[in-house]
Amino acid sequence: MNKNTLLISLFLLVALGLRAQICHTSHFGLNNTTVTKIEETEYVNFHKPSARKNTYQFDAKGYVTQETFEYTGDNTPTVTQYIYDDNHTELTKQLMDEYGQPVKFFGKSGPYKIYDTPTGLLFDYPVVEKNAKGEVIKLKNEKKGMEKTLETKSNQLIYCYITENGIQKPEQVYDKNQRLLGTVQYNYPETYYSYENNVPVDNTYFISKLAFKYVYEFDGAGNWIQKMTFSALPTKKYQWELIAINTRIITYTDSKLNTKPSDVLHTLDVSKFDPIRKQYEANYTPTDVIDTNYFTQREAAFKKLLK
Repeated sequence: MNKNTLLISLFLLVALGLRAQICHTSHFGLNNTTVTKIEETEYVNFHKPSARKNTYQFDAKGYVTQETFEYTGDNTPTVTQYIYDDNHTELTKQLMDEYGQPVKFFGKSGPYKIYDTPTGLLFDYPVVEKNAKGEVIKLKNEKKGMEKTLETKSNQLIYCYITENGIQKPEQVYDKNQRLLGTVQYNYPETYYSYENNVPVDNTYFISKLAFKYVYEFDGAGNWIQKMTFSALPTKKYQWELIAINTRIITYTDSKLNTKPSDVLHTLDVSKFDPIRKQYEANYTPTDVIDTNYFTQREAAFKKLLK
C-alpha cells in the first residue's frame, strides 16, 4: 500500500470512526430534521467494490431508537436498540439477535451519559468537567485512555483538543454552528473544510498535499441524498478520482418529502458495480483544475480564520 492510498484509507476510517457518536438527528448534517428514518449506504474500494448500510430510526425528539447494520456478503443484519432514560440524558445500547431478542452475553453496553457540548451531543465519556457557567469543557474516558478538552477562543471558534493514550491528536476547530472547520497540528493547518448549503464541499490535507471534494444531490427538504467523494493526488497530476459514494433514503414526518428508493442507489449487491461507477464519474466528476496555488490559498484562508 503506497502513502497516498494509506492516507485515503485513513481518511475513510476517520469518517467511519466519527459515526460512533451518532445518537441524534443533529449528527447527520440535516437542514430539515423532521425525520423518522435514514437509510444510508456507502460504496468504497472500487478496485474490489464493497457496500455497507446503516439504517437509523428516530423518536419524536430526534434521538436514534434503533440502528441496523448490513454489509456486502452478510445475510444477517446487526440490530442495536438505543434505550434512553426519561430525559434523554443517559443511553444504553442493546444488541438484538436474529429473532428480535436481546443478546444476553456481551450484548449490552452503557449506560452512557449524554452531554450537550459546544461541539454537539457526545456520550461514552464517564468523567466530565464543567466551567462556572455549567458548560462542558472536558470529557474523559479513562478506561479507553481518551480525553476531549473544549475551549472557546476570542474569535468564537471552539477548539477541541483530543488526547488518546497520552498522545495529543491534532486540534479540531468548530464554528458557532458546531461545524468542523478543520484541524491544526503544532499551529500548522493540516485539514481545512469549505462549506456550501451548510455541508462541506471540499477539504485539503495540506502536509500531504491531498485534496478532497464532495459533490451532492439534495432532496426537496434541503438534505443531501447523494454524496460523491473525490480525491486528487500529486502522483496522478491532481486529476479528480471518485473514491466513495454515499446515498441516503430519508423518511420524514411529512411523507410528501420522502426519498423514493428509485431515486438513489441503495443495493448491497456490487457484483456489477463497474458500469455504475463509470456512470457516476461521467455525471459528477468535478471540472475545476487544481494548481500549486490551491494549497497555499487554502492554508492562508485557514490561518486567517484562526486569528
